[in-house]
Amino acid sequence: MNDILPTLKKSVVLIIAGFGVGILLALLYSLGSILYNSSTNLSISQLRISLLIGELMLPFPILLWAYRNKLDMQSIFRLNPVRKELILPVLISGLCLVILIDELDRILAHFVSMPDNFQEIQALMEIDSITSGIIIIGIIVVLGPFIEEIVFRGFFQRVLEQRLSNVTHAVLISAFTFAVLHFNPWWLIQIYILGFVMAFFAYRTGSIVLPLIVHALNNGISVIASQFDGQNLPGYLWHGHVNPLIIILSVYFTYWSIKKLIRLTGSKSHNQHNSDWA
Repeated sequence: MNDILPTLKKSVVLIIAGFGVGILLALLYSLGSILYNSSTNLSISQLRISLLIGELMLPFPILLWAYRNKLDMQSIFRLNPVRKELILPVLISGLCLVILIDELDRILAHFVSMPDNFQEIQALMEIDSITSGIIIIGIIVVLGPFIEEIVFRGFFQRVLEQRLSNVTHAVLISAFTFAVLHFNPWWLIQIYILGFVMAFFAYRTGSIVLPLIVHALNNGISVIASQFDGQNLPGYLWHGHVNPLIIILSVYFTYWSIKKLIRLTGSKSHNQHNSDWA
């Protein structure tokens, strides 16, 4: 498998190049929009387009490299089918993970508050029309998770697994890279935990399909939650935190579903590298 993968150094360069090109084109679009409209600020719709440009450019260098080397995209990006019986435990653990991360976010908010100007980013997820709803769902729930999964869990994690010959290290590093490159220090821990679990799913199933579902589920729930007052959730919240009973159930079902996933996947060919989870 090594012969179809780049070196670790080249894979990092490809990812950085994707981020660089995306940021550059997004900035050029933003500057052009400001000059064209003779305004000092971008509208929400223009900010969304900038975000879209950045997301679209992220995998471009990797796609170009794979195309020039005539490589199989399905293999490179782990776009492999998964068994139906794996879907339920992953969906359950994904939903429970969203709940547990929500509570972690509420706890951390007591110690580290997000700057006001950074909170304005939340406006990007506010749906005020059919058009904005389609754009937001398309970018945040569909396109964003797909692109990030093929880059981080599909491409980069596979390179790490092969080049480091240690899946545990590969999962930890890919999750950390995923968290850092979101450029959000206030959600670093939450994003890292999400990335870690999705990386684990990708390793156990040999596919990004289920991590993609969890990623889309997390983003979708975030979009839905941003449309409502967080306090208007009867039964879910208790004194500003997630109901303890819901937390206990989430912990239990997370444990149950991951244990079931491990039992169902067993010892596969993609699990043969050195790992604490083999």
